[in-house]
Amino acid sequence: MYEVYCPQTYRLNKEYPLYIGKRVLDELPKKIAPFKPNKVLLITDSNLSKLYSSKILSLLNQFETHLVEIPAGEENKNFQNYLDLCNKIIDLGATKSTFLVIMGGGMVGNLAGFAASTVMRGLNFAHIPTNIMAQVDSTTGGKQAINLSQGKNLLGVFNDPKFILIDIDFLKTLPKREISCGLAECIKHAICQDENFVDKLYGLLDQGSKYSEEDYLFIIKNTIDLKIKLLRMDPKEINEGKILVYGHTIGHAVETLSKGKLNHGESISIGMVAAARASVMFNIADNSLLEQHIDLLQKAGLPTKIIPEITYENIINQLKYDKKISSTMDLILLEKVGVVHHIEGRIGYPVDKEQLKEIILQCY
Repeated sequence: MYEVYCPQTYRLNKEYPLYIGKRVLDELPKKIAPFKPNKVLLITDSNLSKLYSSKILSLLNQFETHLVEIPAGEENKNFQNYLDLCNKIIDLGATKSTFLVIMGGGMVGNLAGFAASTVMRGLNFAHIPTNIMAQVDSTTGGKQAINLSQGKNLLGVFNDPKFILIDIDFLKTLPKREISCGLAECIKHAICQDENFVDKLYGLLDQGSKYSEEDYLFIIKNTIDLKIKLLRMDPKEINEGKILVYGHTIGHAVETLSKGKLNHGESISIGMVAAARASVMFNIADNSLLEQHIDLLQKAGLPTKIIPEITYENIINQLKYDKKISSTMDLILLEKVGVVHHIEGRIGYPVDKEQLKEIILQCY
């Protein structure tokens, strides 16, 4: 079992453990026991419940444990389902000593993590992420959030779990598209932070999503190590931490406007290509950066162009809701693989509406 620590973003010099490996799920009772819960609530979605809830409930038989199901699908990461979940938690008699086990992908982790962070001003909880995207991105870093009609993750908090269990056995049941989706975030970290990791990915990525257990462990561990490096420098994404949102500015807009046709990883893939095109357009990088983006992402089975039904006008209009954009729109750009562009130490390149239009039009 591989163990790392993630920085807590709201208490100085405190850290929470993250465990990675095969069959680490079996460690769950041992990790919960020190918190001496009066009861445990297992929160998962309706699809995953059919696959795994009986096993988890059996593991937790030393505790009074209740299963709480939420509807599956990103469209359900909304305010109404957040309220419904909060009511279920309270109706089950939760107290400040209740422990929440949140099992699922990014939607479940974000929605239930936000509920856990706000019911009774915060309950103890742990994440068990079940796909690559959740393992390397959405559960690590303390961001819990839900979507509003205007865009993704507009209502949320920074709040950390007590621990995270990453078991690669969950990946055996993932469809090809879900695997590719998660690898988008791994490629993001590699291409922004580590040229050697990029070189390794060239040899590992497979359009058919055929990966060994060793491949998964290598990719996931390296991605998380890179993410933790950023979080330790800048947990609230004020400067260095902005690297975490590389490709997300345009990517989130594309995802929202696709209305379910593109998942998060596919949208961020397109957003990263847009950022690479901007880097070349502003003479910050040469064309080889763009070529490397397209090669890597296509090797992972990811799209690199905006789908035709999403217009550039709609993207620009959607961007006004992006929580990372203020009066000045900044894009995170690269000078080359592993080197983020900065101006006197400040990360973020200001672009105006006409420049943004030109970037977007290059992405079809």
